Amino acid sequence: MSSENTRALRNCLAQFATGVTVITCLDANGKPVGVTANSFSSLSLDPPLVLWSIVTKSSSRAAFESFGYFAVNILSERQQDLAMVFSKPSDNRFAQVDTTTGIQGLPLIEGSLAQFECKVKQEIEQGDHVIMIGEVLAFRQQDHAAVNRGNKKSASPASRTPLLFSQGHFAQLVPTPIEKEPVSPVSDAVAEQEQGAAFYEDYLPYLLARAADGSTGYFHSRLKHFGLTMLSWRVMACLSDGMAWTVNDLSRVSLAKQPTVSKLLDRLEAQRLIKRNTDALDARKVMVTLTKLGLQKITPVIRDARDYNESLAQQFKDGELERLKGMLRHLIEQRSAVL
Repeated sequence: MSSENTRALRNCLAQFATGVTVITCLDANGKPVGVTANSFSSLSLDPPLVLWSIVTKSSSRAAFESFGYFAVNILSERQQDLAMVFSKPSDNRFAQVDTTTGIQGLPLIEGSLAQFECKVKQEIEQGDHVIMIGEVLAFRQQDHAAVNRGNKKSASPASRTPLLFSQGHFAQLVPTPIEKEPVSPVSDAVAEQEQGAAFYEDYLPYLLARAADGSTGYFHSRLKHFGLTMLSWRVMACLSDGMAWTVNDLSRVSLAKQPTVSKLLDRLEAQRLIKRNTDALDARKVMVTLTKLGLQKITPVIRDARDYNESLAQQFKDGELERLKGMLRHLIEQRSAVL
């Protein structure tokens, strides 16, 4: 085939969008090896087989053929930088990548959407590629709350959206509303209900709720490690400033009703984490403060929260985060004025 036809064929094949993976193994010296590949595909469920292909002239080919095992790491949209790292020649591709160890010592990239640990069943050389068929021995999906996209310089909440490759470029998955046939005015009310997806995707409370869930899910799961509930974290975090708070103020800031907060304070007081005193100027007011034991308990949690907050901040470009915070504060003030 002429070079012109080869380019035309490549451009035509590029119209087919694929996912992006990093395939890993170990070389003869036990050193991790990894290559970016978008040729990964499922071959069979029974038995469980997958395949991918590597260029015959690749410097990594020998390692994959001799080791006998390989791991497939399916990348998320936030791992584009990793795809680039493993697509270029380098002797130190894993320097800035967090990995865990799988079967036979296989390097598994942290933050990947899914991972498959495979034993090589067959190698088929055809044209300028070698097709590697592997039997799946173990597999897993990334935990929704997992953190670290696989780059040590930028640990951030793992995305659930796959990284795509199409027409020679990385791409993102964008849901497209399903077009519906025109309806008569009589059916407008029904049509609005049927078009719920289009509505909620533009519904501000829904967007705020999704954003909150996505940005806090990991840290809230960490609270269990510290033996705290979400409400106890909010209350104790408020008290960590060393000032005395009223139950009413704690209720407002912790987004919980006063009776619920009062019951929590009963439990925290029984654990000697907080103490309640009467306001010297108003005997009707009960003032709440942290005890020394309470401060010791909440301090490492706040440190963890600050680190997580920093990881979230790294997702924004210059000025974006402050603008977002300003808009949220404005919305909070507006709603507080209405209520």
